[in-house]
Amino acid sequence: MLRQVTLEIPVEDRIRSTARVEGARLNVIQCKGLKDDGMVLLIELEGRKVAVNETTQKIRRIPGIRYVIPSETGRGMTHLLVNIECPKVCRVARDGMVFCLDCPLNSRVMLPRWRFICEGPLGLDQVISNLRQQGIRAKVKEVSPLWCKKRSRLTEKQRALARLAVASGYFDYPRKVNLQELSRLAGKSRTSVSEMMRGAERRIIRESDLLYATTLRLNDPR
Repeated sequence: MLRQVTLEIPVEDRIRSTARVEGARLNVIQCKGLKDDGMVLLIELEGRKVAVNETTQKIRRIPGIRYVIPSETGRGMTHLLVNIECPKVCRVARDGMVFCLDCPLNSRVMLPRWRFICEGPLGLDQVISNLRQQGIRAKVKEVSPLWCKKRSRLTEKQRALARLAVASGYFDYPRKVNLQELSRLAGKSRTSVSEMMRGAERRIIRESDLLYATTLRLNDPR
């Protein structure tokens, strides 16, 4: 039987730590394995233009990074196509019967978490064994049946902010409160509220079927 697993994995993420030091927010949107034991990451960088540009330059100098192709920077955001040596965790996922649900490179906790689907206990044992061979000591945080769909995996702070946003009319059209007013109601800075809202929206979208749509029509009158 298939199982949904969450592991805690003590791995170093120099790409994300570089962005954090420079004051930029980083999100891995997509990844693709290569035949030469490499991997290509599509990364979204957001922040002040100076921070985004400095992060891009420093990522280029990280050992294991083969090349970085940036898009044009607009409104404090850019996208990077990054060719890297395949990370150890990604190598385990690639070589085993594993389907990633969350990229551990996107984890924002101290010890990154990796959420994936594998084949029951035997599949999980194999993943843990393969990680150990790569020098990674993983800790199992959760194992659940694949059909056991939980409510949206928002943090308590994200859930509280989302409830406040709905109650105050932030999602109404036209909006009854803007981001600055929502920040005042939440008692947090505008930057913090913006980041929390984007994180909540991203999680909700990922857990919906929106990303699996075959066609996206923005001008459809329906």
